Amino acid sequence: MIRWSPTAARDLEEICARMSRESQTYASVFARRVMAVVRPLERFPKLGRIVPEYEDENIREVFCRAYRVIYRLKGGAIEIAKIRHGAMPLW
Repeated sequence: MIRWSPTAARDLEEICARMSRESQTYASVFARRVMAVVRPLERFPKLGRIVPEYEDENIREVFCRAYRVIYRLKGGAIEIAKIRHGAMPLW
């Protein structure tokens, strides 16, 4: 099961809102791409690499363009924790 933390949901909304100022189409495409990147995690939870800043087996990331989608493995669930541009500090 994939769950979104309030922080990650807010991150996606804010990123798409910024993108939509330039192109509503691009913002929609980006949101769909993020969902497409996250979807396989349900079947393959260790698909992403371990986040180097944490070196914790249960904190991983996948990439969508220049954005890092950070997720946690918690029991049998996957929690999307944060979406951050790769050029920015993680937290």
